Amino acid sequence: MAGTAGAAGAGGAGAGGENASGYGPCTNANECSVSGSTCSSKYGCQPPCANSDACPAPTDGSSPLMDCVGGHCVLSCLPGVNTCPGNLSCDTNSDFCVVP
Repeated sequence: MAGTAGAAGAGGAGAGGENASGYGPCTNANECSVSGSTCSSKYGCQPPCANSDACPAPTDGSSPLMDCVGGHCVLSCLPGVNTCPGNLSCDTNSDFCVVP
C-alpha cells in the first residue's frame, strides 16, 4: 500500500466537503470526516478499522468493497458492479478507488 501523506489525527469531526462520506481527496487527516483517519495521497481519507466489517460505508449511494488494510479502510471497485464514491475514481489496473 502506498505511504500516507499525513498522520492519524484526532481532528476531522464535523468536516464536510469532498469527503463527507468518510472517504475522498484530502491534503491532511484533519480534512477527513471520520476521526482517526489517515490521509493518503493515493487513496484519500482512510477511516480507522479493526477488520473489514468496521469500515464505514460511504453515504453517497456508491457500492465499493471495503477492506481493512494496516488498520485503515481501503475501497476496491469493479467497473459496473462495485462503484467508488463520486469523489474517487476506479483504477482499473489495481481495482482500488483512488484520488483522481
